[in-house]
Amino acid sequence: MNYNFPENIDDIEYSPDRIFIGGGDQQLDQSIKVCCEKLAVSGVIVIDIVLVQNFITALNLLKELNFDPESVQIQVSRSKLMLFGDRLEALNPVWII
Repeated sequence: MNYNFPENIDDIEYSPDRIFIGGGDQQLDQSIKVCCEKLAVSGVIVIDIVLVQNFITALNLLKELNFDPESVQIQVSRSKLMLFGDRLEALNPVWII
């Protein structure tokens, strides 16, 4: 199924037990609320975020909605060839809630 979220959310006739949200959404708060309403009891929501403002929004909203969010920040580095060897170049960190 392909949906333009959240316009077709009511067409989903079941409550998913796992939902993944990419945190680049400009209406992240609305997406989280809709997903929390649709989520099955004891379901899990995972949100990945790169913007500090969205990280704060997501944590606060999940707490308001009676979730107990956990978060972790991951950092990935890519090797970069230099004259005498390789170095690691850090990429943008990502929070996972």
